[in-house]
Amino acid sequence: MNESKPLALGTLTMAAHQVALQIFWTLTYFVDPLFVAATSFIARDHGRRPVRVRRMAWLLMGMSLLVGMVIACGSVAIPTFGVQIFTKDLELQAVIRSVTPLMGASQLISALVLVTEGVLIGCGDLRYLLNVHCLNFGVLGLVLWYVRVSGGGLDGIWMAVFLNQAMRMGQHCVHMFNGGGPDLFERKAVPEYSGMSEGI
Repeated sequence: MNESKPLALGTLTMAAHQVALQIFWTLTYFVDPLFVAATSFIARDHGRRPVRVRRMAWLLMGMSLLVGMVIACGSVAIPTFGVQIFTKDLELQAVIRSVTPLMGASQLISALVLVTEGVLIGCGDLRYLLNVHCLNFGVLGLVLWYVRVSGGGLDGIWMAVFLNQAMRMGQHCVHMFNGGGPDLFERKAVPEYSGMSEGI
């Protein structure tokens, strides 16, 4: 009977990654209501009420940072104080705890990225998002390949996760600064509405 081929990064590393990833993705669901609000409310008013769209975009992204801070703390606290729920192996527990700073930082940026992309979807910037995600998919693949050949282990995997989120946020900032999305910096002329003002 043939023995199964060992995992490329090692069984311990991949087991720790699975636990860390499940904690990470479970907590991201707390950002979903803001993402849904962004895609629906921004799409409803985009092109008709630019002042309202801009204010709503700032509000939603600000709220995403607050939620991101909370779930980032959860991403650190759960593996640090509750990792024994997932495994009794002390070595595995130590490996999981070693990446909690990267998990927390990635979670914070991920919350902002998710809501920002909801805003951009609401503004109809789908082609831009398609191009960005295709580019980032290739870049992330190269980074993970380097992690494997360099023996970066679990730290390398989570550094790649963090870099992916940071790169996306940087791209979205540049895109919106250049006039894409909801015109956050009021560069476009706002049509006047007689007898009414736009609120949030």
